[in-house]
Amino acid sequence: MHLLFIQLAVCAQTGVGDYRSGFEKKGNAVFFSNEHADVRIEFCTESMLRIRTSWTRHFEENEPWMVVKYEWPEVPVSAKETADAFLLETGRLKLTIQKSPFSINIFSSDDQLLASETLPGAGGAYKEGDAVFCRKQMGADEHFFGFGERMDFTDQRGKQVSLNVGRGTGRPHIIGAYNVLKANYCPVPFFMSTRGYGVFLHNSFASEWDMGASQPGAYSFRAENGELDYYFIYGPGFPAILNRYTDLTGKAPLMPLFALGLHVGTYSGG
Repeated sequence: MHLLFIQLAVCAQTGVGDYRSGFEKKGNAVFFSNEHADVRIEFCTESMLRIRTSWTRHFEENEPWMVVKYEWPEVPVSAKETADAFLLETGRLKLTIQKSPFSINIFSSDDQLLASETLPGAGGAYKEGDAVFCRKQMGADEHFFGFGERMDFTDQRGKQVSLNVGRGTGRPHIIGAYNVLKANYCPVPFFMSTRGYGVFLHNSFASEWDMGASQPGAYSFRAENGELDYYFIYGPGFPAILNRYTDLTGKAPLMPLFALGLHVGTYSGG
């Protein structure tokens, strides 16, 4: 008799934990050392900030492919500490950062809630094996647009979005993509919310975005590997969000006039 033993590796989720020490402001960056991970918040402008979490307590070097601008003028930031929280404020954003557990809540300057990690159960940043992810509160009237080239839905509220180049799995290739609802030739880890903000995940690994599909009242984004590094961009209008996003990633060149005329193709036998 031959016995086959299969070892199942169960990867537990590790959050950031409680704040421990290290609260410090250097230039546009604010640092926090927590129970399981370090967090670094960088203010790019009064309306845009970068949030990074490292469970190794080492942050990766900046790269030149996804983001083209890392140097920003000094941003006036008011930083205060209370018994239970840290309060960071620019002219346009207010951050309330709870110490236990460490969680980030972002408001507009007029105290309108934009994004919160205060959730029933578990919100905020987590690591699971090599994967990293973040879970945030989803507003009852909040809707999401973006993610690059999509062939499924315009509004992704209540949807599961996979960002990785491919045609998806499904029926054999007859016409169009293998699975038109999963086809993704140009994934972009960026969305804009009707609450007036955008999120850009600065991570090139394949990612999964659960926009309230599995947990009503919450959305999450998860990368297979790498650092949990994302930008929060306040508009509040979509044109302003998009303009600030392209400040980060680069402006698209204007197409020549001849490219704006009639297009004729033979895809799918048309």
